[in-house]
Amino acid sequence: MTQEREKRTILEPLHHKACNILPALNISQQNLLYYASLANFYTVYDLRKLKPEQARLYLLCFAWVRYRQFSDNLVEAMFFHLKQLEDESRRVAKQLLVDVQEKHRRETPKIGRLLSLYVDDSVSDFITFGEVRRRAWKIMPRETLQTTAQRMSVKPVSKLALQW
Repeated sequence: MTQEREKRTILEPLHHKACNILPALNISQQNLLYYASLANFYTVYDLRKLKPEQARLYLLCFAWVRYRQFSDNLVEAMFFHLKQLEDESRRVAKQLLVDVQEKHRRETPKIGRLLSLYVDDSVSDFITFGEVRRRAWKIMPRETLQTTAQRMSVKPVSKLALQW
């Protein structure tokens, strides 16, 4: 890609001139491609034997076509790398979603046991809330309980959000 960019940079001034000159000559797209192919076909010696205007036209068409080819190559390379990046982000997002779902699956029974403390008849109405907390922390440690409560208080994470 670096070599393609360097070659494109070298041809850039010629391409700008070609963009100004070639439309004024009213040359068809097919002839532009043909003249460019002639510049590629002829040796330097052969080009020097042609009329100077003719050789310049061939070289100008060649520069115009090559600049576009370099640009197309760079765009295709960028698409290739973006596709790889997108595939990798999809893969990571999918794995993250599986991990989140597995964590939820493991926490669900504990959350059910925590909720059952509120309706458990064996828990007296007269015990302190501190005692209820201690029982809850035996089911799920305090830090885990806090993060789980925060997570459950917000909208679930979507696969697309994880991908981004």
